[in-house]
Amino acid sequence: QEVLHSFLPANDGAQILQEMGISPVSEIGFSPRSAFLGWAFAERPGREGERLLEVRVLDGTWQQGQALKVISTDGETVKIAPSRVFSHGLRGSILSALSAGHGDLVLVPIPADMGPLGAKGALVADKEWAFERVAPSKKNSEQDAKRDHCVYALDFEGMSAKARVDLLESLREILKEDDGLRLEENTRTGETRLHFMGDLHIELVRERLAQEFKILKLPLCAAQVDYQATLRRPGKAMGTHATNGKVRMRKGIIHQSNGKQDAWAKVEISPSHRGTGISIEDPVGEVDPTRGGKVAPGASPGLERGILQGLSSAGPAGIPITDVVVQVLEAEAKDQEAVAAAAANAVKKAVDSTAFMMLEPMVHVEVDAPKEMMESVVEDLEHRHAEVWGVRPSEEGTEAVEAEVPLRELKNYPGQLKKMTRGEGFFSYQAQGYREVSLQLERQILEKELCAATPAQNH
Repeated sequence: QEVLHSFLPANDGAQILQEMGISPVSEIGFSPRSAFLGWAFAERPGREGERLLEVRVLDGTWQQGQALKVISTDGETVKIAPSRVFSHGLRGSILSALSAGHGDLVLVPIPADMGPLGAKGALVADKEWAFERVAPSKKNSEQDAKRDHCVYALDFEGMSAKARVDLLESLREILKEDDGLRLEENTRTGETRLHFMGDLHIELVRERLAQEFKILKLPLCAAQVDYQATLRRPGKAMGTHATNGKVRMRKGIIHQSNGKQDAWAKVEISPSHRGTGISIEDPVGEVDPTRGGKVAPGASPGLERGILQGLSSAGPAGIPITDVVVQVLEAEAKDQEAVAAAAANAVKKAVDSTAFMMLEPMVHVEVDAPKEMMESVVEDLEHRHAEVWGVRPSEEGTEAVEAEVPLRELKNYPGQLKKMTRGEGFFSYQAQGYREVSLQLERQILEKELCAATPAQNH
C-alpha cells in the first residue's frame, strides 16, 4: 500500500494518473458533474469475506447500480456494477452508502476472482470513459522514493487519562492496516513517538481518527533529539547494594536501621572508537580467574544487565553513554537483582569521576528544488550549520543539493522548505552517525533542550 498517497486531495488526481501511466482520453473536470473516476490504493476484507477496494473519489459522483470498470497499471480491465458502496464507520466498522462524491473515501466491492491490486493501485472509472497508456513521470516516481519521514511526539498535556487511552487504542487499530505508520515509546525521554511517511500521511491519519474513532485532534509536538555522550578519559569506581534495614516505631517516630550490604562491583570504563557502542570485557572472570571477588553463576547475568542499565542514563541530564569499554575489576554477589543494582551504581560513579563529551546525531540530507530556488535552499542549509557537499542537476528543471546536517537543525525544516519553494521542494535524510559538539553548544543543549544545569566540572 502506498500509504503516503492515500490522503492526496481530490484535485491531485492528474498527478496520480501520471504516476500510474494511465491517462483519460477526455479532459478531467474535477467536478460532481464529471464522469466518475476514483483511485484504488488498497484492499481490505469486508463482511463474509467480501473483497473491498479502498477508493479515493477523484472526479464525478457514483450512484447506486452505476456501471464501472477497474483498470490496473498492467492494462487489465474488469467491469463491475456495485449495487452499493461502503464508508468507514466507528472503530473500523463498515457502513453502507448509496452514493459517493468528489473527495470521498469509500469501499467498493469487487469480484472474488479479480487479480491482486498492483503496487501503484488501480483506477475505478465510469465504464464508458476511454483511457490510454502514457509514460510514467520519472520525476514523480523519484519524488515518491525520497519523501521525507516525519517524527513527532504525542503531546498529552491537558488531556484526560481516558482521552489518552482512547487516542492510543485508536492509533493501534490504524497501525494494523497502515504499514507506513510506527508508534514507539522512548524510555529515556518518556515520549510516545509517531513516525509518518510525510505531511500527507499525517493528514490521512487525522482523517481516519476523525471518521472512524470520532477523535478530532491528533496532538503532535516536536520530538526530542536523541543525544548521546562518551568519555574523554578512563574512569574507575565501586558500587554497592544493600538490603532494606528494619523499620521500628519508637515514641511515635519511625526509625530505620541500615541494611546489610549484599553485593558490590568495581569497574573501569575507558573511551573507545566512535561508533563501536558498548563492549563489556570479562564480566564474570572467565578470562582472568585471579580477579578478586566472586559472582555466583546464577547471579552473573545481572552483572552485565546492570552495566548496560547504568550506562543508559549515566550521561549529562540522563542521556546514554556509548563508545566505551567496560572492564569488571572485582565483583561479589549471590543475587541477580542485587549485583545489577551494584553494577549500575558503579558505572554511574565511574562516569561522574571523569570527563565526558556530548555527541549529537548527524544526517545526510538531499534536497530537490526548482533551479531558480536552489540558492535560497543552500543558504538556508548553511544557516542550519550544514556542510554542503555540492549541487547537481536533477530532473525537469530541478536541482539536488546534498549536505550533512545536525538533526536538531531539521525540527522545522519541512514547513520552511515548503515556504521557500512554494511547495515544489522535497527532501530525504538518512542517519550518518554522531559527532562531538563544542562546549558552548553543549551548554546550550543542556540548558535549553535537556533542561539541566551544565556540569562544568566534568570537562
